[in-house]
Amino acid sequence: MANIQSLLNNSQDSRSTLILMTEEQLQKLIDDVTTKTRIIVEEQFQPKYFTVDDMMELFKVGKATVYNWIYRGVIKPYYMVEGGKPYFDQAEIREQMRQGAIGKNVRKQ
Repeated sequence: MANIQSLLNNSQDSRSTLILMTEEQLQKLIDDVTTKTRIIVEEQFQPKYFTVDDMMELFKVGKATVYNWIYRGVIKPYYMVEGGKPYFDQAEIREQMRQGAIGKNVRKQ
């Protein structure tokens, strides 16, 4: 049995292509598409923000240090809701680390 791509490539008008496959082949195709779609969606909705707790763990500092960085303008907080908890863009934090603005004086465990 020819594969789907070769059938589509050999067709003059892909809208009229008839694809024959067994029930098992159809189920495998559905499973593959479902798996790939799930992976794409998970990657797109993966959190791209750090919480205060994430920052504390990453830099081995206390909550006061994280809020001090906010107060001094070293890191920029984002709020999902008015008056809510601050979140920090991962890309911005990585850039601040690269520039040495944060992470220099990491407290030893």
